[in-house]
This record gives sequence, C-alpha cells and structure tokens, in this order.
Amino acid sequence: MDETTRRLQIGVEMMTWIGAMPHLLKRLGEAERMPGLSNSEKQNLRDIAKRLTDLFEKAGEMADADQSNQEFFKQLIASTDELREAIVKANVILDRLKVPD
Repeated sequence: MDETTRRLQIGVEMMTWIGAMPHLLKRLGEAERMPGLSNSEKQNLRDIAKRLTDLFEKAGEMADADQSNQEFFKQLIASTDELREAIVKANVILDRLKVPD
C-alpha cells in the first residue's frame, strides 16, 4: 500500500474515532461509578481514559502534520496502531464489566 492511501485510511480512522471517543470515555466513566469495584480498578479505568485521550491527541497532531519523510510516516502508523490497540483493550474491559454500550 502506498503512503498516500495509508494516510487517507488513517484520516478516515481519525474521523471515526472523533465520533466514537466521547462515547467510549463516557462508558469508562460509567464503569468507574459501578458499585463493587476496588479503588485500584477505578484508578485503572481513569488511567485508561487518560491514555486514550493522550494517544488520540498525539495521533491527531501527527495526522495533521505536513511531513513527508519516511521516518515520520512510520511514527504516524505506529501512533495510530497504538491508539487502535488501546481502544480495543478498553472495549474488552468494558464488555467484561458489562457496561452498556
């Protein structure tokens, strides 16, 4: 896949995440308020929300940058891959806790 096509795919993913991120963060907040969770579990949920926010901001800044060198492109891909993985992990945890979608 060429760089232009991959950048377009990353842009589409970012637009999707812009719409999905508030809902995901809301679910994390709802989970944190669930009875029966330990303080460490609640802290873990707060840490996940912070990590998602930080990764999203980083990926968004990189996607907006007008860079064309190969190293930057590799970093952009790695950043969006890391965000994608964090979103999947957060959803798995929320599903395990049975937080309504």
